[in-house]
Amino acid sequence: MTKISSKGQVVIPKPIRDSLKLMEGDRLIAYARGDLIIFKRLKGGEPSTGRENGLKAVFDTNILISAWFWEGNESKVIESVEEGFIHGYSSKQLIEELCRTLRYPKFNLSQDEIESIRSYYLLILKIVRPKQVIDIILEDPSDNMVLECALEAEADYIVSGDHHLLNLGE
Repeated sequence: MTKISSKGQVVIPKPIRDSLKLMEGDRLIAYARGDLIIFKRLKGGEPSTGRENGLKAVFDTNILISAWFWEGNESKVIESVEEGFIHGYSSKQLIEELCRTLRYPKFNLSQDEIESIRSYYLLILKIVRPKQVIDIILEDPSDNMVLECALEAEADYIVSGDHHLLNLGE
């Protein structure tokens, strides 16, 4: 059992620190799921803003949601962002779309849970401000936000499961 200090600090019990090999200075993100507080260790150092050590990628909303809720390829690629192997990018518009989507009843999330997810992605992704408006995808114009972000970030890849984006090819 542990208590919260007057400064909001929590001591992680030594057996847990030892089993997870947590060290002083490790970066953790805390988020809520229901009445649980979950800590996740961020791998690697501070999120990088350069391209010197990895690929640059923009992640569509469907990928960010899949990575958060399920273990699979999506969560593995986001771990690569945490580790600095991939430099992840997003935009204010894409983060807003993520939050709107997380409000759908099927996710059954509180506003605090949505804010935790938003904070996590703001921590690991570099946010760019697209300067160019793109109007290529007519069937679903909101998908153009992903292209605008990728152009501004000079991304090597767009990671998406959306058929409108996938149909564009390379």
